[in-house]
Amino acid sequence: IFKISFIDKIINSCRFHSKNKIKKTLLEIDSREGIVYMDGANYYNTNNTYSLKLSKKILPIIINENRKYNKIEKINKKINISYVGRISDFKYFPLLKVIQQINVLVLNKKIDVEFFIFGDGEFKEALIDQIKQISFKINFIGFVSNNNLLSVLSHHEININFAMGTSVLDSSFIGIPTVVLNFYYVEMRNTPKYNWIYEELDFSVGKELFKQDFNIYNFNSLEKIFDDLINNEANVIIKTKDYYRINYNAETVTNQFVKFLNSSSLKFMHIKNIHNKGLIRKTYNYAKYGLR
Repeated sequence: IFKISFIDKIINSCRFHSKNKIKKTLLEIDSREGIVYMDGANYYNTNNTYSLKLSKKILPIIINENRKYNKIEKINKKINISYVGRISDFKYFPLLKVIQQINVLVLNKKIDVEFFIFGDGEFKEALIDQIKQISFKINFIGFVSNNNLLSVLSHHEININFAMGTSVLDSSFIGIPTVVLNFYYVEMRNTPKYNWIYEELDFSVGKELFKQDFNIYNFNSLEKIFDDLINNEANVIIKTKDYYRINYNAETVTNQFVKFLNSSSLKFMHIKNIHNKGLIRKTYNYAKYGLR
């Protein structure tokens, strides 16, 4: 069940039969040690959604480490900030919020910054309209292919990246200090807490935030981020690289996956009778894909 919009949330809350089938499926898979989660946010959300207490096995996601890029050699004192990702519904408000709050820092502390947005989306024009009064330059670079992303980030000499999902791993891999942006669907007052990726718990690369996650004191976390960057950038880079190397490199994750695989007794026969497709789903699949 995916949270796409407020209407979808209402519809999903009414899908009692479907949720019960999913719950039974999850319990069966978990009893045979057959389920792992990409991060803690995914694990806790699954448990909360279905009122369960499943085994906590986390297998971090991996990225393509074979892409070419040039080492970043900063020669000026300006801080180049990036956002990598789509400008879409659940990412729009976090992006707008961080731009607005960086602007407060820039005005208060006289920091010289430039912002680069690598991505596109249906909320781009709305974002442009909202940032007209921002005091620093914002560059809309547009869509960048995954194969070219690392070289583009290094070309623009990015000092700090704000993102969610695999985009935080891309920048961490090449040693760019990286902050995880959490997501939310509506405009929120006050400030969420900002963390370096190596400060996140359970390999989180983005979780949904709610009203109670915002307060005026969290602005201090953004101030700390920039204090760290300005006064101790070399140490932040080392921590970022080490965190990625220890937790996310492909060999480490692959070895852990093999261990999880060997410990599982799950087979398709164990769940095929629980999660049979209903008439509506069968009709839809046949109409669209010709599948029975």
